[in-house]
Amino acid sequence: MPKYASFGRKLLADLLDYLLFGIVVATIIFFVTGKFSLVDANGSIYFELSHVLYMTLLPLLWSGYIVGKRIFNIYITKDGQPLILSTMVLREIFGKFILAGVTLH
Repeated sequence: MPKYASFGRKLLADLLDYLLFGIVVATIIFFVTGKFSLVDANGSIYFELSHVLYMTLLPLLWSGYIVGKRIFNIYITKDGQPLILSTMVLREIFGKFILAGVTLH
């Protein structure tokens, strides 16, 4: 039987990953535009789109890990099978992004 990570560990891994990703993207935006533009509409949209792409594609390329989850030794799997693009799209875009938008706004 596989060992599942607790909600708290998953939450901490996601928060750490979001923070690290935000720092990297904000730094890149600063060097490109000369300002931290994550607070305006365009910067926020680019940040969210790049974050969804990161969360969708990196686990496919890195055997189920993203940086935050790798630090906490948690990997993403679908019933113990290797991840595929359709699974990650459903997980990230429909399972997180849209659900969060509906419930939090």
